[in-house]
Amino acid sequence: ILIDSVEQEGKERLLKAATYATRAGVAHITLLKWGNIPATILQTADAEACDLIILGSRGLTGWKRLMLGSISNAVDAKASLPVLIVKQHSTGVPGAPLWRRVLVAMGDSAWSDAAVEHAVRLAHAEQLEVCFLHVARTRGPRGDTPAALAGQESLVRAEARAAAAGLVYDATL
Repeated sequence: ILIDSVEQEGKERLLKAATYATRAGVAHITLLKWGNIPATILQTADAEACDLIILGSRGLTGWKRLMLGSISNAVDAKASLPVLIVKQHSTGVPGAPLWRRVLVAMGDSAWSDAAVEHAVRLAHAEQLEVCFLHVARTRGPRGDTPAALAGQESLVRAEARAAAAGLVYDATL
């Protein structure tokens, strides 16, 4: 009976999501699977040729996080494609944009370059503003430490990418 209850709840959640997608005019499929949750999410993303995984997060901390684990963290750690973790559901006006301005926290690495690329594409598609941030661990008296100089270079690259896409942006070191 417990298994039937869990499966019924899953079907109800899928129906709710499908109804929302249909009303928004979004093509979709629904799948209900049993298994190790992070592994099944990753296998399904691969099997369905997905380009992005979006997960909700309850924001567990401390003891609960240790005992219950974090599905979103496990998926993010093992995924080979981008993962968007959503902390809370939208409480705004129906039809209003979900976001207005996004922060891209970056460093001087290929991973940061990928984050900039994804953010710029998302911002361009959704007409969002972008704020680029590079945080250096230490600063010299003139701000000219190697980390600060590398951060400045990564911000210049990000600004150039945003300007080429015609975005509103700012950058902070």
